[in-house]
Amino acid sequence: MRKARPKGSSFWRELKPVLTNYKLLIPVMAVMLIPLIYSAMFLYAFWDPYGKVSELPVAVVNLDQGADFQDKRLTVGDDFVEKLKEKNSFKWDFVTKEEAEKGLTDNKYYIAIEIPEDFSKKATQIMDGEPAPTMFRFLPNESRNFIASQIGKNAVEKIKSEVSNELTRSYTQAVFENVQTLSDGLAKAADGAQSLADGSKTLEDGLKQVDEHMGELAAGTAPLKNGVGDLTQGAAALNQGLGSLQKGTAGLSGGLGQLEAGHKQLEQGAASAKDGAQKLQAGLSRSADGSAQLKAGAAQLEQGLKAYAAAHAAAAQAPAADAPKAGSGDPAGAGAEGGTPAPGASEAAAKDAAQLQQLIAAAHAVAAGADASAAGQQQLAAGAAQLSAGTGQLADGTAAFGGKLAEAASAGRQLDAGAQQLAAGGRQLLAGLGQLGGGVDRLASGAAQLGEGTHKLSEGAGSVASGSSELSGKLAEASGKTSELKGSDKLYQTFADPVEVEEDKVSSVPNYGTGFAPYFLSLGLFVGALMLSIVFPFKAPAAPPASGFRWFTGKTLMLAAVGLAQALLADAMLLWGLGVEVQSVPLFLVYSVLTSWTFMAIIQVLVTPFNNPGRFVAVLLLILQLTTCGGSYPVELLPSSLQHVNTWLPMNYSLNGFRAVISSGNFSAMWQSAEVLVSIMIALLVITLGYFLFSYRHTYGKGRTAGSESLAS
Repeated sequence: MRKARPKGSSFWRELKPVLTNYKLLIPVMAVMLIPLIYSAMFLYAFWDPYGKVSELPVAVVNLDQGADFQDKRLTVGDDFVEKLKEKNSFKWDFVTKEEAEKGLTDNKYYIAIEIPEDFSKKATQIMDGEPAPTMFRFLPNESRNFIASQIGKNAVEKIKSEVSNELTRSYTQAVFENVQTLSDGLAKAADGAQSLADGSKTLEDGLKQVDEHMGELAAGTAPLKNGVGDLTQGAAALNQGLGSLQKGTAGLSGGLGQLEAGHKQLEQGAASAKDGAQKLQAGLSRSADGSAQLKAGAAQLEQGLKAYAAAHAAAAQAPAADAPKAGSGDPAGAGAEGGTPAPGASEAAAKDAAQLQQLIAAAHAVAAGADASAAGQQQLAAGAAQLSAGTGQLADGTAAFGGKLAEAASAGRQLDAGAQQLAAGGRQLLAGLGQLGGGVDRLASGAAQLGEGTHKLSEGAGSVASGSSELSGKLAEASGKTSELKGSDKLYQTFADPVEVEEDKVSSVPNYGTGFAPYFLSLGLFVGALMLSIVFPFKAPAAPPASGFRWFTGKTLMLAAVGLAQALLADAMLLWGLGVEVQSVPLFLVYSVLTSWTFMAIIQVLVTPFNNPGRFVAVLLLILQLTTCGGSYPVELLPSSLQHVNTWLPMNYSLNGFRAVISSGNFSAMWQSAEVLVSIMIALLVITLGYFLFSYRHTYGKGRTAGSESLAS
């Protein structure tokens, strides 16, 4: 016999229990809302994240010193900063280099932009032979948020493009403003260079002549120097002689004065001598007349005596034999001629004869003397006449000499004054020659240096002439080709892209997988714990427990074992399956297990007492964590109402810890996050333990039946 089929369709039979049993209806309705909640929450959280980029904190360090370009002050760094302020692309924080580095380390900034000291200087070197591109540094903190660093990189590329356009515009404007001026200036410069070449040639010829004569000048200074030395010595001797001359002229002037005074006495004596000579001449004339008379008398006396002697011949002859003795003046010679007189008469006669002979001899001598005296008187008279004439001339000459002597005395005085002036001039001459000697020394040294300099100048003038001629030709050529400027590919590239970005990562994340690993690993561990609650009873024991604590211990240890296993399996896949590189494998494993156990404790405290409603709350918590933890986009890009929620959610700390141990290597930050997770886990385990103790007393207390146990489970 066939059984009766229940009334209604299969759909109704499935739907009716859902509609009639609120314990089933509520979970179904909650599951129906999950897609709506999940999609709405995510779309609300990330509806326009790029519209909130201005809230992303970015540090800007401006170290640019500025530079001069085309007679203008170029401050590209300051202009760059002003453009950043105008764009408001990020939440700019203009700080020092030290503050930026500290902010990156402390996760205060997602990005830092550093403008170097030579930012403007390199911008002015565009026309150099080897131009260096202007460069600023971009420092993303990828370990904090990989997406933020990518957003920052895109924004920086846009900023770089804007700065490049501004620099290119400045370069192009400066070049085109000066091309025409350059062309005209080159033409004028070519003409000027030709004139310069001609003048340089003339200068070169003149300098050669100067150089030739400079040798003669340098050679001539040596004799001049020696001559000045000799002249100085001569001047010294002259000065000494002039001193002596001055003394002599002074003496001469005094002597001439004395001579003039003596001459007056001489003139008086000459006049007296003239008178005396005239008187002498007159006396001598009379004396000459007397001498003539004396001569005549002496001759008469001699004749008389001879006559007397002849008259007295006997007396004269008696001593004839002895006449020679009478000639000698013997008185006996005057004896009488003949025999021997009588003794008395003979003696008297002899005596008279002797006297007579003496008289005759004296008369003869007087006559001779008178004759000589007359001759002498005549001579003396002639001399006196001459003396008289001479004394006249002497008187006249002395008078004339007196006049000349007065003139000589006056001239002597003038000579003395001139000698004094000459001596003073000699001293000045000596001093001047000393200065001249020093000047000649300097002249000799300067002439030598001037000769060397002139030679070098001559050589340089030749080079200038040659170079000027070449310059003229080159300028003329350049003037014709100014409009045909040619450059290199590097120059064109620098004009087109004058700014480059040097990326200096604070902490490197090689790829998106590594960047999102903290986010998806946290998500996987949380979802794994949630899914475990579906397949494994978090409350119903496999066998009646002996106590509430044993009941808690058995469940918790089971969940811990599963959490350990799923964490290690996930880590193995990341490390060796996908090749994710971490800063420390042991710490990564430990932190993964700690995170898994924390999430297990969260699911356990929700599902154990509330079952499906607890799972629903866990899903809501998961969605809230996913949207607010900053796993995909920075927290600062979230709506302001959600930005501070993540502080109270465990996934925020799991993300920070994983980022530290995977990318940044900031293990102190990892341990800080680990302390928070351990605190959450311990607090939740204590709550769960309290619930198990309460449930045990309520379910397995005295008087409870096995049926009630089954119902409780």
